[in-house]
Amino acid sequence: MSGLMLALATASAALAAPTPFADPPKYTPPAVIPPPTELAVANSRPRPVQEYDYTPRINRPVPASQAVPDRQKIVERFRELYATQNKPRLLLYINRDLAATRAKERPKDAGPEDKDQVIRSQFIPREIEDAFGSVLQAGGALIVDRHFVSLNTDKDSVRKDADFAIELLIEERAFTADYHGVTLPVMTATAIRLSDSQCVARVTSMGLFGLDSQDANANLTSLMVRMTPSEIAQEVAIALMRDLNHAWEK
Repeated sequence: MSGLMLALATASAALAAPTPFADPPKYTPPAVIPPPTELAVANSRPRPVQEYDYTPRINRPVPASQAVPDRQKIVERFRELYATQNKPRLLLYINRDLAATRAKERPKDAGPEDKDQVIRSQFIPREIEDAFGSVLQAGGALIVDRHFVSLNTDKDSVRKDADFAIELLIEERAFTADYHGVTLPVMTATAIRLSDSQCVARVTSMGLFGLDSQDANANLTSLMVRMTPSEIAQEVAIALMRDLNHAWEK
């Protein structure tokens, strides 16, 4: 009996004793969020200045611009109207007067020309001629090989080989863009009907690209970055086809 009483007393003491608790978790303060004024100051820090390259890049090889809209429609319309005109033969001249003048004015006893200059004077017009002529041929035009027609041939003889003379005059002119002097090829294309010597259409790159307008400086900068002389020639050819379409529709 005494043993039972002792066991009960021990159990009661154990129940009455306080139960130990685990250590509370460590307190972590919340992240400090800066007020809006501090964020604005942080975002207003000056960024590194990027230097702009003002070097003229007229011959940068990039896709041609769309100086003349609806190019494909112009070509297709030219193909239709060209057929209604009985497919006149086109004789394409590049700087005809300039080439003839240089040949006549060069003295017989003159020394050898600079090799690079000779190559450039022959290659650049030929490259531009190919670009210009490719647009006309895309519209189904028949182009006469000018090498079989003398530059000094009279008009009556030329009429036997061609119906239209397409003259493309290329000259270099100095311009100022972004306070830098640059030289650009200015092109003028003229379509002359040989039967009556009438000028049917004429296009100049000065007007086509707005170089003779009040916004000439901006247009000039855009032209330098985007186009090559061959691409300019293609745009001039498209514009000439457009004006020929207007003339033939009358």
